[in-house]
Amino acid sequence: MRSLDLLDLYDYYDFNYNIEEKAKQIRRAVLSGQYKVSSPLIYKLEKKYGICRHIMLPSPTDALVLQTIVEDIAPNLLKSQPTKQAYYSRDKHSLKLPHEIKVADDYSWLAKWKKFQKDILNFSRDFPYLVVTDLTNYYDNIGLRELRHVISSRVKTHEAVLDLLFS
Repeated sequence: MRSLDLLDLYDYYDFNYNIEEKAKQIRRAVLSGQYKVSSPLIYKLEKKYGICRHIMLPSPTDALVLQTIVEDIAPNLLKSQPTKQAYYSRDKHSLKLPHEIKVADDYSWLAKWKKFQKDILNFSRDFPYLVVTDLTNYYDNIGLRELRHVISSRVKTHEAVLDLLFS
């Protein structure tokens, strides 16, 4: 199994088991300017009709560095958002799961659906139409130079942090 492309949690167990020592090594490498990003594992996940999505798996070291930078700049970036609904985070959203919605049994299906949509998606009123989009392919097309410019204009941080983030 060691020859497989995709590693699992047992392959990275030593990283997590020795996280304090690994963090010290990473810190020394970053501060000395010796840290280099590893090549991620890129594989294709077929959607349908032969269209593939590219999935990138970073090394545990790169994932830890990325997570650390993001957690550091996120509060300032969130303060710069024009409204509280402008930015989305998978782990910090207000969406309720379907089993968390309480609906009385005497509603019609349409009333139940509208109440469910209002409760789970926080819709505040009815609209004449509903737009459904697939934004996953959009993220593959974001220019990193432009993204860096936007982030640097909204978050005051050292240039070296942005260099590390976008490497």
